[in-house]
Amino acid sequence: MKSFTGWLGWLLMLVVVGAGLLFYNLVHVPQRDRMLKQQQEIRMWTGEIQTLSARVKQLEAQPEVPYFTVFTFDELFSGPESFAVSRLGENVLQQCVAKLREVKGTIEVTGHTDNKPVPEALKGRFDSNWELGAAKAAAVVKALVAWGIAPERFVVRSCGSTRPRDDNATPEGRQRNGRIEIVVRT
Repeated sequence: MKSFTGWLGWLLMLVVVGAGLLFYNLVHVPQRDRMLKQQQEIRMWTGEIQTLSARVKQLEAQPEVPYFTVFTFDELFSGPESFAVSRLGENVLQQCVAKLREVKGTIEVTGHTDNKPVPEALKGRFDSNWELGAAKAAAVVKALVAWGIAPERFVVRSCGSTRPRDDNATPEGRQRNGRIEIVVRT
């Protein structure tokens, strides 16, 4: 009889432990998993809200941009060392003139370069890509003013090689980095 009660005690203890484990797995684990999932979602939405808040602040800090366009140096100029607007450049800039006449505001013309040093032929005139970018932007402004856009609307800027839009390791990337951006800000 003693062994039967001992065996029954063990069996009862196993049933209680099994019931406890079953309760833990059926009730506690799903609840914990739900809490972890909710915490992940809260972190995700918090990140989204922070990103959107930063974007709203950025948009509030910038004036409205009713017009923006970009041209590579190859599209605008006769050659890499040239500041003369080519026929192709005249055609693409003429398309901008109509839009620039329509929209009001300050016209920012920004010159960007690749990260290569200033060409040897231009070294005497320009010590850095900053100056080269500004000169390319100024050449575009001169053309636009010649086509009737009021000179007081323009701001000439240069970012030199500091804001590449592509990888400077390839010729194609350098070609896309040498560019003029035209932005109208109201």
